[in-house]
Amino acid sequence: MPRTKHAAMVGNERAGSSRSSADQTGEPDYFFRNPACAEKYYNDFSKRKVMLGRKVNVESLSDFEIERPFVKQGWRNLLDMGTEVFPKYVRLFFANLTVGWEAGVILGDILGIPHVGIRAYEFKTWPVCKGFDYGEALVYLLGNGVAEDVPRKIHANQLSIRSRLFHLICTHNLIPRGGHREEVTFMDVFVIERLLKERKFNLPYIMLKHMEAACESKKNLPYGLLFTKIFRYFGVALSSRERDTLTKCEHFDATVLTRMGYRRTSRNTWVPKRQDSDEDEGDAVAEAEDEPEGEEIDAEAMEFDVDADLAADPPIIPSPTRDSDLPSSSDTRFTAFEARMLAMHEAQNKFIQDSFTSMQEEQRQFFAEMRTFMARFPPP
Repeated sequence: MPRTKHAAMVGNERAGSSRSSADQTGEPDYFFRNPACAEKYYNDFSKRKVMLGRKVNVESLSDFEIERPFVKQGWRNLLDMGTEVFPKYVRLFFANLTVGWEAGVILGDILGIPHVGIRAYEFKTWPVCKGFDYGEALVYLLGNGVAEDVPRKIHANQLSIRSRLFHLICTHNLIPRGGHREEVTFMDVFVIERLLKERKFNLPYIMLKHMEAACESKKNLPYGLLFTKIFRYFGVALSSRERDTLTKCEHFDATVLTRMGYRRTSRNTWVPKRQDSDEDEGDAVAEAEDEPEGEEIDAEAMEFDVDADLAADPPIIPSPTRDSDLPSSSDTRFTAFEARMLAMHEAQNKFIQDSFTSMQEEQRQFFAEMRTFMARFPPP
């Protein structure tokens, strides 16, 4: 369904004024610990963007064993935290945030993840902690043999395809940040290396430190999906009119590989699209010898609304086999192109229909609530 804009509109309407207490606002006093929190909310946090997070489809990415490292860490439930985010409540939370020594234990209990393992949180330099060496971690991620030859800073396109997937999950769900995600930060290296080597580290500690850092900065607010789980744990009444819902493009599945600039070969392997065509020709010859069944076109792989931090190259259609009895390459490509366009058209129509149906249901619910309210509190 389309995202609700109510919370953003509220923030914009108040952007031009400064509030000094909860009494001067339209929100109840009990939303804030004290007037200073109310002032912070309206002057700062109400205007900030909330990073939603991503739902990870581990079945679609089963070739890369995404689930195993999360299971080893005890974080399996973090791969799927639903699809609903309530940005206004997240902003209110940050306006009232204080962190005590026991907060990490409480957060771990709420999320159902262990509060164990080494603690590290650094962004200006690499983490220094027992059992972790930054140079060795870079050697491991890049596949280079000598730590002295490895640069101190690396980019996502230098990583293997599996490491890039973990990097995306890290920058959207574990240590979320806005803007482009091409750079691999010191903490990204730490988290990815710990995950791939299946070595324990304290994620609740990292999350709390990241929340504190978000409060002190003027940047986007992290952990949209995670906060929905926290709010429901405490029984917070969440209004559907304050809700954002993840779109299909905000799920991590096999289509994200296409947006990253990879394509699947006829041998069921993923390679960069820019790779030389020699491998394509070899695959085509092997395909003709093995005589496999025709490849089926996946409508979901034709998703055209991409994330800003991923490449927007269209999927490349595999070359036809070199057989005189088969149609020419141009005929095959034209047929595949028609199928792609039809799939995209059908997907778009379905999205519009689902959005309209959802909007009707929300309107029906709203008017039902208003009738109940008016019946209970009739006008004088």
